[in-house]
Amino acid sequence: MTNGITIVALIFILVGISGLLNVSNPGLFFRTIGTDWIAVIIYCSSAVIASLGLISGIFILKKKSWARRLLFIICLYNILIAPVTIFTKFDRTKHFREGLKYLDQKISEKHSAGLTQEADEMSRKAIHFKRRIIGLYSGMVGILVIFNAGVIYFLSRPKIREQF
Repeated sequence: MTNGITIVALIFILVGISGLLNVSNPGLFFRTIGTDWIAVIIYCSSAVIASLGLISGIFILKKKSWARRLLFIICLYNILIAPVTIFTKFDRTKHFREGLKYLDQKISEKHSAGLTQEADEMSRKAIHFKRRIIGLYSGMVGILVIFNAGVIYFLSRPKIREQF
C-alpha cells in the first residue's frame, strides 16, 4: 500500500470522527442553525457522510475495493453539495443573522437621528464585512472541492486501483 492511500484513509478517518463529534450534540447544532426541515436534512446528511467517511477510511486501510468506491462516491457528493451546504449554514447561522439585524438597526437609528454620514460609514463597513465573510466561505468551498476532486483523481489512477 502506498503512503498516499494511507494518508487519504487517515484524513477520512479523522474527518469522520470530527464530523461525528460535531453531530453528537444535536442541541447545540439546532440552537445554532435552527430546527426547520432544512436544518434536519443538513444534520442527518452530515451524520451519514461522517459515518460513511469513517467506515471507508478504515476499510481502505484493509484494501477493500468497495471502500475505494464508497470514498469516490463520498467525494463526488461533497463536490456537488458543498456549496449548497456551506452557504445554507452560513445564511442560517443564528448569530450571523442577529449580528446583521443589529447592524441594520443601528444604521437606521443613525439615519433617523439625522447622522447620515455616520450611517453611511456603518453601511460601508457592514458591506465590507459581508464581503469578507462571503469570501471566506467561498475559499472554504474551493478548498473542499479541490481536495475532493484530488482524492477522486488519486483513487481513479490505475496504479491505485490495482492495489484493491
